[in-house]
Amino acid sequence: MRILIIGVTRFIGPFLIKELINKGHEVAVFSRGNNKLDPSFSSKITYFVGDTSQLMDYKDKFKSFAPHVVVHMIAYTEKDARMAMNTFEGITDRIVVSSSMDVTKPMVI
Repeated sequence: MRILIIGVTRFIGPFLIKELINKGHEVAVFSRGNNKLDPSFSSKITYFVGDTSQLMDYKDKFKSFAPHVVVHMIAYTEKDARMAMNTFEGITDRIVVSSSMDVTKPMVI
């Protein structure tokens, strides 16, 4: 399965990546590129570097990866979650939005 993870270089992201790769998934990450991931599995990852506040600008790149699932680790606000939903509409059927910052009301789009 192809899985794209947004915001992965701190907190639980590296553990998620390692687990997904060990289970045989194809993993891509989208981050600012400020932090480096564990070199033991970084060669197995597709990298997209950019700003999450401009997520829609990368839609064509995400479409080329064609993820089955998108995991958004840094959607701090409802606006962030909606931007992700709009960006990945037509690209993937499943988005998991996880945040340790805030709990927003459930959304159905």
